[in-house]
Amino acid sequence: MQPLQWAGTAVNAFLPLHGDPTIPEGAEDFVLWALPVAKFFFNVSASAVVGSLILACIALRPGSREYARALNFAGGSAVIWTLASIAGSVLNYLDSWGEPLTFTEGFGQRLGLFLTSVGLGRTSLTTTAMVAVVTMLCFAVRHIGLVALTATAAIAALVPLTLNGHPNYGEGHEAGILAFALHIISAAVWLGGLITIVVLRPVLEQAQLRLVIKRYSTVALLAFAVLTFSGFLRFLATVGSADNFLSPFGFLVLVKITAAVALGLVGLIQRRWVLARIDRDTSARAPYFWLLVSLELIIMGVASVLAVILLRLDEPIPDDPRVDYRVLAESMADQPLPPVPGISTFLTETAFDPLWFTVSAGALALYLFGLIRLRSRDVKWPLMRTASWSGGVLILFYVTNGGLNDYQNFLVSAQILAQTALMTVIPLLLVLGRPVALLIAATNARADGAMGPREWVRFISRSRPARLLTSTYATTTLLIVSVGVFYASPLLEWAAMELLGHQWMVAYFLAVGCLFVNSVLRSSRMRQEPRSRLLLMGLIVPSMFYVLLGLGIINSGYLLSADWYAAMESPWGIDPLEDQQSGGWYILGLGLIQLSILAIAVVRTSGDAESRRNRASGEAETVPAVTKAGKA
Repeated sequence: MQPLQWAGTAVNAFLPLHGDPTIPEGAEDFVLWALPVAKFFFNVSASAVVGSLILACIALRPGSREYARALNFAGGSAVIWTLASIAGSVLNYLDSWGEPLTFTEGFGQRLGLFLTSVGLGRTSLTTTAMVAVVTMLCFAVRHIGLVALTATAAIAALVPLTLNGHPNYGEGHEAGILAFALHIISAAVWLGGLITIVVLRPVLEQAQLRLVIKRYSTVALLAFAVLTFSGFLRFLATVGSADNFLSPFGFLVLVKITAAVALGLVGLIQRRWVLARIDRDTSARAPYFWLLVSLELIIMGVASVLAVILLRLDEPIPDDPRVDYRVLAESMADQPLPPVPGISTFLTETAFDPLWFTVSAGALALYLFGLIRLRSRDVKWPLMRTASWSGGVLILFYVTNGGLNDYQNFLVSAQILAQTALMTVIPLLLVLGRPVALLIAATNARADGAMGPREWVRFISRSRPARLLTSTYATTTLLIVSVGVFYASPLLEWAAMELLGHQWMVAYFLAVGCLFVNSVLRSSRMRQEPRSRLLLMGLIVPSMFYVLLGLGIINSGYLLSADWYAAMESPWGIDPLEDQQSGGWYILGLGLIQLSILAIAVVRTSGDAESRRNRASGEAETVPAVTKAGKA
């Protein structure tokens, strides 16, 4: 213990301690400086893994020397990430339970109890397990598709931190947690990409260096936008109300937002300037490269310093996260009770979701960017596709951020309506917008072998899972099984009770609905399946399923998720069973509306495809006749 006591004394000389006098001298000192060090290595190594994997997926040619170097760097960083996560788990235990670092009898049992029974401990254990899996994958995979899955797993490993690593957000705790998740992921992408470029610099030629920096700049710009937006949402949740912006904390929040926007503009200008210099001046490209890295780090540093200053100030919202709830329903849902439900309140109430707000805004912005690209190339795009995509995104925004999102924790009918809309109406409008066709038309193929958006679309569409999921047999079965399991299992209650369950419900049923609609329209357009099979599996069977499910819920005397929704009767005096019957009508109505519109679209696309084939066969028959007449 002598080295630890000496280190603790050294840290104590600079940092005043306010610890428990019963803890042996030196133990608390060790945790005080060791925990921030472990967190530093955790954050930097996690960023390096995420950034290197993403850069390998979008900026480097698979099989090249720089591609191999990026994956090796990801593997080495993942090892450090795993060790830092293990060390952080032990140090979190020592810090939380006030135990000295002495491996006495029962230490392992107490540590195991912390990791399995305490919220912070379970989060640490989950994160460590996920990081360990990512580490093994970094060394085991080299195929670009598996590397992309590993990058997704690495990003997912950052998510558990948000559950215990956020400050008090008061009543907006769910929005604050989601904003915090976006914040740390975007920061990891930004910083990790920059670190990876520095590592790859010795093996990149000038032309390659410029391409990689340019592609990184696009990703960094998107990450910076998400980082700034999520940071604003985090501190907005912390400030609480507009009046608190007049406090020192609120004023500094406004200063940081202004500084962040200014820094983003400066970063965009300096990237373009440095890229132009690297491209023109061969002899001086290394100094300009390091200038780019230095300015980027300065921008990150200024943002981090402002964040640290904010953490030092008193927050306008009290530190005590307890809320005095009036009724049992508020306590169970952990949110204030909305007004009495009605058409007007469903339209005017809001429940902000930063994740799906960002997704919706990004979907509209990227679609608009694609339209601008086509317009610059004098390519026409049907107005109905744009209207369909915009309508689908706006309905998605309402379902995830409007009154429906506010009531779904209290009313089973609102939960059913949200799930059904995510599976029927929204996917239909999104798929009819033809976003993949727009992406292919608006992007260029890459000549250096790297994977861009166009290449990823082709890669995914030609994969075995994609071929399976374009079959109406597979997607219809997936849709029916998914809905049946959702309503017959605790998943419905999980989606109402937990933030993670709600996010899973939105993402999963939106994906299942899009796969089903896409398979039906694609099969009718490409004639991949016989018409009878398409009509049976794509229209008739789903119609029968929606009718049976809707009527079953309407006539059922059994309340879905009774332990949860039965307790929601007292706030407004609404009978849960009667409310559930309304949900059955929603399934019946929206399901049949979707399939009716889908049937019309199938008839139109099948007719158009048949006309094109007839014209092509007619042209093929006239060519030989003309040739013979010319010879005669």
